[in-house]
Amino acid sequence: MLIRANALLRLGKGGDAATAFQELLQGETDKGMRLVEEDGLALALEAQGQVDKAIEKYGTMAAEAQEVGNFYADRALFGKARLLQKQGKGKEAEKVLREILEKMPKTLLRRDIDDRLAALGDQ
Repeated sequence: MLIRANALLRLGKGGDAATAFQELLQGETDKGMRLVEEDGLALALEAQGQVDKAIEKYGTMAAEAQEVGNFYADRALFGKARLLQKQGKGKEAEKVLREILEKMPKTLLRRDIDDRLAALGDQ
């Protein structure tokens, strides 16, 4: 089902992908897997133009990630920052990116975060 939901997303079928991710989430008991599925849902919401809902989903994910040792927290916050930047909210995006570096200094997203911060500094 997860492969199907991701395929729908890649095919540009955001609504169908969102429905598939929501179905997955209904029965998911593993907290780590829920975060992966919620990430897919946030991307599907974004694909449908529901950017504010996607930002909200990423914020919720970051809070939930604390329950599982910050697994996926950096990715959730990075997604939130990316969408904030897309909306022209550079200061808010920068704050979120710096939060990642402060709370998770060993994140594998360090290079991407540095690149985004540099881009935000150029704006």
